[in-house]
Amino acid sequence: MVSVARLQPKRELMKHLYTLLLFAGFSSFCFGQAPCDTLLVASFTPQHGEGNSYVFHNTSSSDSPLHTFYNWSFGDGATQSDHTGTHTYAEAGSYMVCLYAVLEGCTDTICQELQVLGDSGPDCNAQFQFSSSPQHADSVQFNPGQANANHYFWHFGDGTTSDHHDPWHLYPGPGTYVACLTVTNELNGQNCTDTWCDTVVVLGDGGPDCNAEFQFSSSPQHADSVQFNPGQANANHYFWHFGDGTTSDHHDPWHLYPGPGTYVACLTVTNELNGQNCTDTWCDTVVVLGDGGPDCNAQFQFSSSPQHADSVQFNPGQANANHYFWHFGDGTTS
Repeated sequence: MVSVARLQPKRELMKHLYTLLLFAGFSSFCFGQAPCDTLLVASFTPQHGEGNSYVFHNTSSSDSPLHTFYNWSFGDGATQSDHTGTHTYAEAGSYMVCLYAVLEGCTDTICQELQVLGDSGPDCNAQFQFSSSPQHADSVQFNPGQANANHYFWHFGDGTTSDHHDPWHLYPGPGTYVACLTVTNELNGQNCTDTWCDTVVVLGDGGPDCNAEFQFSSSPQHADSVQFNPGQANANHYFWHFGDGTTSDHHDPWHLYPGPGTYVACLTVTNELNGQNCTDTWCDTVVVLGDGGPDCNAQFQFSSSPQHADSVQFNPGQANANHYFWHFGDGTTS
């Protein structure tokens, strides 16, 4: 979800000053009335990419997510100031990765040890998808993103577990559950483990559906004019935060940004059906390059061949880029 940003020099200078302040020795403190541990909790989940590349998904909770600042320390001397961390290590080894979060005078830090195995090591990706049965909303099927791991272990969030590849699970009733998948893999004598969690909202039979994922595109004439399109067409209410302090309750609004920069846009969808309610929020990074600048959006979709499930077609969301480079995750590229 994170695109490569082209920032103005002033913004880069502020990021560098912010990074220096973070590493000057801040400890957790708070000047406000509310305790820091209720305003801000830093957390993240690493995801292994190609070779020694990693994406660090920011799962922090914040009382004001649009005004929280983040800085990453990747354990090899490299840092990054962004909501999501991305880094490629020069060599295999053990690294201490830390996320620093700052909000309204409060800071919180979380560190995790990361084992980088190198190109010859196995791949672990515990991301998964899930869908409810059309006949029974509390019956959910889970599908892992990685098909060839040695072992899968699911926690469904209601006290039950499974080691099946793509299990169906019947929840005890309506509610919000945090389901987690742990994937372990072995290759060339090396092992890896990855865990991914997601929230499953079970509304029971006849309940509404909420999905706040969205897409966006810039105007060909004005790169700072962006149209947003929600993935769910029939919700009762949409509320957009565009990341520049402005909002909208339109279904698919156009928004004119004040100038080039990187903005975190969020959509909150609420829905009601048969006396039941649901809410979902989704955020994505919008890179505005200004008039005359190019547009880059690496989001893509893929589908398997009906005849051969291991034959997959990939389709980029952006049709007019100068260059496309694919890593398929099995060591091959295009």
